Order: sequence, then structure tokens, then C-alpha cells
Amino acid sequence: MLQLTLLLLGLALSLHLWTISRPIAWVIGTFTLFGLTSYIFFAFAATLHCSYPYQTPPSTLIRALIRYLTSSSSIFARSL
Repeated sequence: MLQLTLLLLGLALSLHLWTISRPIAWVIGTFTLFGLTSYIFFAFAATLHCSYPYQTPPSTLIRALIRYLTSSSSIFARSL
């Protein structure tokens, strides 16, 4: 929830500053985009490697979903 809150704060701050000062809004937007890109990279890397030190809640959920879908008891695996 903290990461989502920080994303919303960065987006809201960028939108608010857009009416006041566009160069500053671009800087805030760039930092927000960098943070979002980093978070997505960490989640993807943690999904691929179980021993990755920066585990995120989405990576754990994605890994569990992949494990369930590839198990022999799932409908998805039986349909393949």
C-alpha cells in the first residue's frame, strides 16, 4: 500500500504542478516514472528468481499464480 500511495502522490503532485510550473512538473513526473519503472523491474526480477533479496507482494502473488496454473490439478494445465 505504501508503494501505491507514493505513486498516487507523485501523480497528483505532477498534475497540480502542471498548472503552476511545467518544468517542475516534468521533474516530478520523471522521478515518479523512474520509481514506477524500478518497482516493476524489482517485481519482475523477484518473480523469476525466488532467492532475489527484494521480494514484493505482487511478485509473490504472480509466482503463486504461475505455480497454480502449471500444477497438474488446475483446469488450465489439463486443457493444455
